[in-house]
Amino acid sequence: MLILRTRRRARRVHSTVELELARDLKCDRGAIIEVWPRTHSRLSVGTGSRLRRNVVIQLKGGTAELGERVDVRRGTRFSVAGHFTSEGRNIYGDFDAVHCANRVIVREMAAFSEYVVIADSSHTHTDPENWFYHDVKAGTVEIGRNTWLAAKATIARGAVVGNCCVVAANAVVIGTVPDNHFASGNPCEVRPLPYSWAESAPASTNRNAPR
Repeated sequence: MLILRTRRRARRVHSTVELELARDLKCDRGAIIEVWPRTHSRLSVGTGSRLRRNVVIQLKGGTAELGERVDVRRGTRFSVAGHFTSEGRNIYGDFDAVHCANRVIVREMAAFSEYVVIADSSHTHTDPENWFYHDVKAGTVEIGRNTWLAAKATIARGAVVGNCCVVAANAVVIGTVPDNHFASGNPCEVRPLPYSWAESAPASTNRNAPR
């Protein structure tokens, strides 16, 4: 039913969409796929995945790839005009938001708490007469393997969060968080986590200078 509804929506707005949805994909009530007018988009979702209540995937002429066993929880919204990849075994908490204008990569086993925002673009002023809302600067975002983002963390354009990291609640990441590090604050500062497999690093370093 989800495939049929999506294709009907696409036809109504003169768009085309490629859908590759696993046969065992579970969609709760209210989960929908929106298709932007006069665009061509692609969505794939792997086996064992679930779109829970009121999840919205907005396809704006981009490609969204969700791997195997991706759990997208209540109220989360994806806006995809670029290329978004969620490699698999990922959890998106309630009411997360992913804005992909160019490139967002979420590596395997990365997981997020509630109200996390990931955005690879930002609005900017180019001159006093142009509305900033229509001036957008896009970049990339990458979230490493087996990394945890706590509630209300924001990952901004140009950010790279390494493997096995923890990003604290309300933290804002605008640069690089190395592997095996903890990030907190706005803008965030990072320090190494006491993992037995991690190499020693300075006790506290601010690596989040804007790019």
